[in-house]
Amino acid sequence: DKQYVRLQCDGFFDSLSVLNWGGIVFERKFSMNKLSDIPEISDSASPVFNDINQRQSILNYVDILHAGLRPELTIRHYAERYAALTVFDNLINPLFDNITVLYSASDGMNFSNVGSSIRLRNSVSAYNRGHGIAVTSRYGNVTLDNVHIFDNAGDGVYYAMNNTEWSLREQEESPKRLYKSFCETANSVEFPSYFTYRPPAAGTCCTQAFSSMYNTRLTVHFQSVFLADYRTRYRIELYNGQFDIMPLLANITFNRTLESLSSFSNELLVRLCHSCDDVRSLSCWNQSDRIQLYVVNDDGRDADVHIWNSRIVNNSLSGVRVVNLRSLIEINQTIINHNQRHGLDIDSGA
Repeated sequence: DKQYVRLQCDGFFDSLSVLNWGGIVFERKFSMNKLSDIPEISDSASPVFNDINQRQSILNYVDILHAGLRPELTIRHYAERYAALTVFDNLINPLFDNITVLYSASDGMNFSNVGSSIRLRNSVSAYNRGHGIAVTSRYGNVTLDNVHIFDNAGDGVYYAMNNTEWSLREQEESPKRLYKSFCETANSVEFPSYFTYRPPAAGTCCTQAFSSMYNTRLTVHFQSVFLADYRTRYRIELYNGQFDIMPLLANITFNRTLESLSSFSNELLVRLCHSCDDVRSLSCWNQSDRIQLYVVNDDGRDADVHIWNSRIVNNSLSGVRVVNLRSLIEINQTIINHNQRHGLDIDSGA
């Protein structure tokens, strides 16, 4: 059995909340000059999820008091928040257990632009001047288990699914973000994998098979669907394996952005097909049509957010606010009350 020694990280109380220490930061590092002199504790994560040299960080039994900042340009151009505990741009997120965050000048905990699941257990986030816990994710699968979130100046839990397309600049910064042709690329074993689907001709289909590590699951996220003619339809078929003789998971006809879809195993076959009422019509197929999507792997994703055995009370905005919900939110054996706006606010989604 491992022995854990509780660590307390405390700055000093500052009523102006501009001189607090910078908190603890888990950030995927690139070869770049440090742009800030803010004191922080950091880890470095490898840029590739499947990189065997990458190790998952663990933070257990830590109290973080009077941290967090709200100055200009704290993390490059992400100036709106700098939490007491920050996870930024990580593809493998740390495991958190028995964490207490109090009196942050900003959010208590902030997970920004993360690309894998989040696990937080047996923890407290309270009396912070921002949100108790804020998550902006490209994956989802956020689990809060036995977490107490109360008396924060923002939402108790703020969750947003960011499935926007990568810009050209962002693709140039990281080759992993480059969009590959769904119809012309060989089957992928690296994740996340980004694709652009353009039908090669009217009424045709393209197929991609994916295989990941054992005991993981695969999820397809849709970023955008652009159609020149509203009468055009596309169909997606998902099979729980690498061949279409495996169990069918989904068979959906669509002309707009879809909710996220997951496998039940570490293998997945995705087939995209073009269709319209008259495939011989000149307006049936347009070369400007395109679908942007990406596939990720992790230890499971059957909901955007799981909240279990928790207590979310007395926050100045909503208890739980969800923006761009792509799957579902699961709340079980949890108390959400006495928040100033809504208990649960689902702003938008598929």
